[in-house]
Amino acid sequence: MKKATLILGVVALCAIACVLMMSPGCETASGLYQLTVDPSFVELTYASNSVTLAVIGTSNNLSLPLTWSVSNPELGYIAMESGYSALYFRHAANGDNVVMVRDQYDNEGFATISQKTGENALSIQKTRADTNTWTLSVINPGSGTYEWWVHKPSLGEITTIGNGQSAVYDVKDFSQRNDVYVRDRRGNIGSASIP
Repeated sequence: MKKATLILGVVALCAIACVLMMSPGCETASGLYQLTVDPSFVELTYASNSVTLAVIGTSNNLSLPLTWSVSNPELGYIAMESGYSALYFRHAANGDNVVMVRDQYDNEGFATISQKTGENALSIQKTRADTNTWTLSVINPGSGTYEWWVHKPSLGEITTIGNGQSAVYDVKDFSQRNDVYVRDRRGNIGSASIP
């Protein structure tokens, strides 16, 4: 009798343990940890267009993949992201942009990008040369040579002419507009949209 009671007690405890393990328990909490982004503050001056940001000091409280976003897409965007890092690329505008990163458990981290340019904005005149080509020229010349770039290289490419005061934009994809930027050696920036 004692042996049967003991066996029955063990079976009952096993059954209770199984029921407890299979029953819903506490939900996983979200957003409990602050992610650290390095650098947490960056000042992009006329000499720089981009910065690589990374989540550092990670431990078991980080769950990949990460989602990167910006507070103001008019100031800049995340050009590329991979693993723990992302590449932020600026537009011509001045101002402060907050980059946010979030993991799958809603843990968040932030970095501030402060964008400065030169004193005088450059004006761009655009002329359609043919169906796929635009000619762009700086109307109010700045200082020295010029650097041209596009927001979305997959939509079109820019080729500098001479010292860079003019450039040719070749359209690759007409499905979206693309922004073209120019900067002189003093950091003055101008932009134009290609429809």
